[in-house]
Amino acid sequence: MDTQWYVILRRARVLKGWSQARVGAAIGYSASWVSRMESGRILADPATVNRICDLLGVPTQDLDEGADVRRREALGLGLGLGAALALPATPAAATTPGPEAAVERALFALPDSPPLPRTTLAEALTRARAHFHAADYARLAHHLPGLIAGAQASRAHDIAARAHVLLAQLALKGYEGYAWVAADRARARAEQSGNPVVMAEADHAMAITMRRYGRYEASLTHLRTAAGRLGDQADQLAMRGSLLLTAAYTAAQTRSKGQALALMEEAEELAARPTLDAQRLYIPGVFGPAQASGFRISVHHALGEDEQALTHARGIDLRTLPNAERRARVCMDLTRVLLDLDEPVRAFRALRTLERHAPQEARRPKVRSLTNELLTANGEVPGLRVFAERIGLTA
Repeated sequence: MDTQWYVILRRARVLKGWSQARVGAAIGYSASWVSRMESGRILADPATVNRICDLLGVPTQDLDEGADVRRREALGLGLGLGAALALPATPAAATTPGPEAAVERALFALPDSPPLPRTTLAEALTRARAHFHAADYARLAHHLPGLIAGAQASRAHDIAARAHVLLAQLALKGYEGYAWVAADRARARAEQSGNPVVMAEADHAMAITMRRYGRYEASLTHLRTAAGRLGDQADQLAMRGSLLLTAAYTAAQTRSKGQALALMEEAEELAARPTLDAQRLYIPGVFGPAQASGFRISVHHALGEDEQALTHARGIDLRTLPNAERRARVCMDLTRVLLDLDEPVRAFRALRTLERHAPQEARRPKVRSLTNELLTANGEVPGLRVFAERIGLTA
């Protein structure tokens, strides 16, 4: 890309009368980051450049090698060129930057799509799932509208259901107002598929959404009912275990200690079975002892037992967790525990570990809230203010 590409973006921003803070807020960065980018002091990645172009209405072909940026992105999807081109794209005029806008498109403004071969859709779904597991939410958001449109046009109900599960999970990462709609659509598509595991995945997404809205008892009932419908096949047992882990955490949030620990122990018994096929779970990807140990941190913290939560955390090797999204979850839970134990330096260390494993997770509202809590009481922790600026908390 030519060294003057950032000048074009700066001029476009000025012509629109937008501040650097407004651009930064729209793409998840600080005003100072935008300033450094516009002066050429830092090099933005191609995906971020594309988002800025969309935001400011600048055709990427106006940037030197801009077309190559988009071609590299398409070829990097792991679908093969034919599959990448087959999925419908959102019209440029309707494109709005950022995951939130993509969630809106996937729910309310899908692109047109002809029926597509199942192999194309399956490959696209596999890549979308990989984006979620890698905590690459920007790329996931970019591809979900086309995937959902293609799956629905092809009446591939199981693929459409799982794409909507991913959409609900994405919404829960920071756009919770849309999670309920996405989860409800996942359930409708899952029922059409008739696949018990897919139906349980959709129920799982709905139960988490219920919990986020404070409907703890309804969430617990939903999880128990979904778990009870599953059979004894390996993939169904693994899905049942995942539902029980979520139920244990939900019960812990209501301080129902006996119920939470009983559910936790039931899930751990399933996790210990060597016969389970750990790779069959769609979300979160793997069910096993490592995942159960991570939930122990959440459960004991919710019960107010932070020392016990910390004991379980010490026994977890992040390398044993299946993907970046799960590692980030454990790091966030550990940060909460260490904050409550008044250990700000170690809490900040956990946040930096989270960012290292999953940079986009670090820009989630919950992580920003934890960072702000640290700043308020312990602003002198070395590196904390720089970290806060990097994740867009301060200008």
